[in-house]
Amino acid sequence: MKMNEGIADRIARAYIGDALLITAVMGPLPSFVNGVLGITGAVLVITAMAGRCPLYKLLGIDTTSRKMTFAH
Repeated sequence: MKMNEGIADRIARAYIGDALLITAVMGPLPSFVNGVLGITGAVLVITAMAGRCPLYKLLGIDTTSRKMTFAH
């Protein structure tokens, strides 16, 4: 499967996933809610690291079309 997440998408997923994982571990929420937050956070972090999202593929979404250029 080719990459279908752009850099901004991957950064947002990583930050949101980290926040959800921290909330799941440290939060005073019921264990079921912490479990859901933990799983969701882990999925976001893993897809951010891989650059591929199976749901995006299923829906035909590709956020890599926006190219970022860096000045040297």
